[in-house]
Amino acid sequence: MKHPSAHRAFLTILALNVLVYVLGFFVSAFPDALAMSVTDSWPMLAAHMVTCMFAHAGFWHIFGNMFFVTPFALYLEPKIGSTKFLAYWLLTGLGASTLFLATPALFGWTSCLGASGACFGIATLALAHVDEHRLWVYLALALMLLLTWPEYANTVMGFLLPSGVAHSAHLGGFLTALLIKSKDCGCSLQ
Repeated sequence: MKHPSAHRAFLTILALNVLVYVLGFFVSAFPDALAMSVTDSWPMLAAHMVTCMFAHAGFWHIFGNMFFVTPFALYLEPKIGSTKFLAYWLLTGLGASTLFLATPALFGWTSCLGASGACFGIATLALAHVDEHRLWVYLALALMLLLTWPEYANTVMGFLLPSGVAHSAHLGGFLTALLIKSKDCGCSLQ
């Protein structure tokens, strides 16, 4: 059995997301104050690129993100360590914010909040780190793909049928995770 501190970074991230959500009950403008907007000034934009991944637009938004990412986070963090996990969470979240900022015209959305991009990044990295006995690899991949397929399919469909979701942020987290994995293994994406 893994030591409980093996999930320290994810539990901290989970707690921060819940704390921000609960604070929104007391200060109604709080989640919106953390959202990233294409109209932000540069200093605010830099701050909001990080804060937006800890704010959510309601119960189902935070529940969906945290429920989706939990099995991947619990699998990945003990394999790579808490420091690397936290760095990957932040990097994939920043990748999500960056791609969103580069593509607002695709969706007509000018603001973004939520951990979806980081969640996609962590799920992608977890899938890329499965390396146990072949049977476990196939079972883990089947379970993870079963959980992730609807989200990945939803992102692809979002490019075709705008839905009010910042799908470019999902794609940004996914692509950032692929870049991280290619750097970790010394691979080239060429």
